[in-house]
Amino acid sequence: MRADLPAELDALTEKILGAAFTVANTLGNGFLEVIYKNALAEELISLNCRVAAEKPFSVFYRDKLMGTYLADLVVENQVIVELKAIETLSRAHQAQLLNYLKASKLPVGLLLNFGTPSLQMKRILNPSVKSVKIREIRVLLQGCRICGHGAATALTARRNLTAH
Repeated sequence: MRADLPAELDALTEKILGAAFTVANTLGNGFLEVIYKNALAEELISLNCRVAAEKPFSVFYRDKLMGTYLADLVVENQVIVELKAIETLSRAHQAQLLNYLKASKLPVGLLLNFGTPSLQMKRILNPSVKSVKIREIRVLLQGCRICGHGAATALTARRNLTAH
């Protein structure tokens, strides 16, 4: 497990990588990117994952819409999967995925290259998205919106793991 990734996201990315290895081992290299994208989506669906292909995300500059980009795959509305079928991955591909993560506000992305004899992969975290635990603490510091208790009560309830 990666220390900087919540356990459920770590497990999900591992599941996606397992599916990618299955696709790579079954198809080998040499096909166009679209073949791998369709095969990976099919494999993930068979593993009971929710998959969106070509999901659009808006890109803003100074609060103005500049356009949209289409993510190759988005799994469980949490992970962007950017696929390539090229000779090798470069830093430009990593920067591209990082920008996609910032625009989408999703926490993690996987960059997968099926164009080599062995699957190349990179897991990239969105630095703009803080961990889930930090978000929970912020909500608790503001107080409970459900029952109206103040921040101190909400923090005590969270520490004691009581239903709130």
